Amino acid sequence: MPLPRPWRLRLARPSDLDRVEDIEHQAHPSAWPRSIFLSELSLPWASLRVLEHPKHGVVGFLDYWLIDEELHIMNIALLPRWRGHGLGSALISLSVVEAVAMGAEIISLEVRETNVAALRLYERHGFRLLGRQRKYYVDTGEAALFMVKEVPNGRL
Repeated sequence: MPLPRPWRLRLARPSDLDRVEDIEHQAHPSAWPRSIFLSELSLPWASLRVLEHPKHGVVGFLDYWLIDEELHIMNIALLPRWRGHGLGSALISLSVVEAVAMGAEIISLEVRETNVAALRLYERHGFRLLGRQRKYYVDTGEAALFMVKEVPNGRL
């Protein structure tokens, strides 16, 4: 599912970090500190992208790493008011397109086992459960579910 017009996904800039940090705090119970997002801008294997609308500004982001043949989704978030509009689905679809373009063979991620909306989203996009780690999230002691989507031969 591509992004509907006039939405666009672009590489984040340092000037986007205030907004990214705000989105992170609204979207996740245990927010990443600004220093992590800042480092993502300089890591050669990392790609922090922001979801932007000309009228509403930056409302979400997608952060992934590409290492060898694996694209690992590190973080994805939308402002709560923009959930349920297909934008999360579009971000996942775009990560698959990126994976194919970069020759990745697998896309991986981890998600809180209680994040039912995210689990449904990932399952709709063909991710399957690979494993579970108890007490992965230190803030709540929740387990993480590790999910993967294969992209055989760089094709969907």
